[in-house]
Amino acid sequence: MCAACLLSRLLVYVAPLLNIPLSEVYAWSDSTITLSRLFAGPGEQDLYARNRIAKAISNLSCDHWRHVPTNSNPADLASRGVSPQKLVDSKLWWQGPDWLTKDQLQWPNLTSWKSHNGIFETTTNVLTVSVVKTKEEQALGISFANRYSSYPKALRIYSWLQRFTANVRINDRELRNLSSRLSVQEIESTEIILLSASQQRTFPTELEDLKKGNSVRTTSPIIQRHPMLGTDGLMRVGGRLQHSSLPYDSKHPVIIHGRDPLARTLVVHLHNTSLHAGPTALVGLISLRFDIVGAKCLAKEVSAGCYVCRRHYAKVASQLMGQLPSCRLSIAPPFQKSGVDFAGPLQLRMGHVWKPTMIPGYLCIFVCLTTRAVHIEVVLDLTTEAFLACLRRFIGRRGRPSLIYSDNGSNFIGALGVLQKAYQKLDQMQPSEALYQYLVDQRIEWRYTPARSPHFGGIWEAGVRQMKNLLLKTVKPHCLTPEELMTVTVEVESMLNSRPLARMESTHTDGEEILTQGTF
Repeated sequence: MCAACLLSRLLVYVAPLLNIPLSEVYAWSDSTITLSRLFAGPGEQDLYARNRIAKAISNLSCDHWRHVPTNSNPADLASRGVSPQKLVDSKLWWQGPDWLTKDQLQWPNLTSWKSHNGIFETTTNVLTVSVVKTKEEQALGISFANRYSSYPKALRIYSWLQRFTANVRINDRELRNLSSRLSVQEIESTEIILLSASQQRTFPTELEDLKKGNSVRTTSPIIQRHPMLGTDGLMRVGGRLQHSSLPYDSKHPVIIHGRDPLARTLVVHLHNTSLHAGPTALVGLISLRFDIVGAKCLAKEVSAGCYVCRRHYAKVASQLMGQLPSCRLSIAPPFQKSGVDFAGPLQLRMGHVWKPTMIPGYLCIFVCLTTRAVHIEVVLDLTTEAFLACLRRFIGRRGRPSLIYSDNGSNFIGALGVLQKAYQKLDQMQPSEALYQYLVDQRIEWRYTPARSPHFGGIWEAGVRQMKNLLLKTVKPHCLTPEELMTVTVEVESMLNSRPLARMESTHTDGEEILTQGTF
């Protein structure tokens, strides 16, 4: 049928392009079953066949469909396969059957199959629906939470089931509810059924006593809630708010047990819709309509199991710090063992006051690894030559250090290369034994921290932070000249070196000397 439908569409499209009227177009098929179905019409056939038969007949009427024997069908050569040598010499492929060029009276006879209507079978599918009335606790069993993780989704699914059950019981089709949307009344009715099933599972004895008009037993876990049956048949909290103007659900919340799957699904829904509220806020939201036994524990459990909340409140893992290097623990003169780092850039003003030229400036800070004293130098660029000049000024004022730590800055690496070349030249000069020994003893050892590991230089990084705090408070709204910046950095250096080395106690006695970095 698909081939016949496709052939009719092809003929309708190609015939006008070749200026051939459709009245002179014929379609051929070697399938007698297909042709019988076409001549029988859509009729009582299955939907799939009816659609394609109707399409084929609308494109090309039944009078223009003919049968071709299998041995005279050129399409079989292509579908069954033929060698190239036979295809070249095939008269059937290139010219068609011999009888096709003769009069229509000599074409294959139609009577052998045209009037035959029993070739194909029609099947009718009969749908049988059985409605079985079961108990609510069996229809809405304890697998609720395992099947539906969303409370609104469960309400929608059970609402559709309730509508389907109601429609099946109505014989008149016009009276059935065939709307494509659920109403609020249907959702509320379904929620009452779910809550009633939950109470039947967890409080069967209490419900039986209340339906008989008796009070719940004193051994019941909900005896302090003074349960009562509401107008909708649900067990609710009693109390003294009956004459209050509050909503009915707030005056008499529905009682649910915290171990029931419905309670957990409900609390998860409230947690997600309340922007992942914490346990305290979640309990408050629950109490607006429901009274869940063990609500606090359930709210804490849901909040603790929430993936979003766990990621948000996750604690960063804290690790023990490594051992301090020996240079931090050994006794040595100030700046004998130092760490160095750069800070900046800062905008500096050069030239005339009215038309200044702005240039970048940097601060180089040396920190003593023993006393944590600082030495600050102003540098106008980050080249190796500028740092060597800065290092020479530092050595001239603080003495030659024996060990310097730094990060992997390009200027530091360049400075190390220059120093190593200078040492090689000194070794080649072959001076006197005493002078040579002095130069070797005073040689500076340079060490780098691991790449991308600023925490290895925490002592000088802390010095940079303290220096920046004082500078930002002092010169942030101003643009200084290099001379003004040098003056301010010396004052900052003096202030940083005046900090007490130890923690000051409130019982400090006047006249006692306070040890600072400047003391050394």
